[in-house]
Amino acid sequence: MRSKIISSPAEVIDRYTILLLKYQNGINVEKELAPYLEAVVDYAEMYSDRLYDINSRMWELEDRITEEGNLKKVGALYMQLRDLTLQRMEVKNEITKKYGGFKEKKNFI
Repeated sequence: MRSKIISSPAEVIDRYTILLLKYQNGINVEKELAPYLEAVVDYAEMYSDRLYDINSRMWELEDRITEEGNLKKVGALYMQLRDLTLQRMEVKNEITKKYGGFKEKKNFI
């Protein structure tokens, strides 16, 4: 028996933007991406654009952190990543407020 996992609109949009970034970076996620293409149409494009932008910047920072050898620079990059994580949480909570679901929480605030 298969169980269905129910995702909030914020999680659907966030997952869509992450899969889209992976696809655009040459990672084979077409099968995973396809159902999200239909699902995300139900929600405002503004939210997917904002989350795409944040997730794209997070992707770049994570790459820079991985490549960086200087611990001071890694710390500074991590702080930028944390700030983007908080921005992402704010957008997801806006979506939740508008469409329903669970509010996202972080324990480092």
